[in-house]
Amino acid sequence: MKQTHNNVRFLFVSLSILLFLSLTGCWSSHEIEEQSLGIGLTFDKGKQSFIEKKLNEQGDGYSKKDLITATHQKA
Repeated sequence: MKQTHNNVRFLFVSLSILLFLSLTGCWSSHEIEEQSLGIGLTFDKGKQSFIEKKLNEQGDGYSKKDLITATHQKA
């Protein structure tokens, strides 16, 4: 009985320490002015870029197809 009580106490203390360490709120805080929030996302018909043109001219078997271009806007 005494051994079981010690095991429960050890488990309780260990879990308490783990919770206290994980609940410290300010160690990784970021100011709202430093945050970037995504406010826009668009998809357009893809266009061949300069690098893709060079790779196609070299004939290296570049397998990317110019299907979709994605653009995002941050606030």
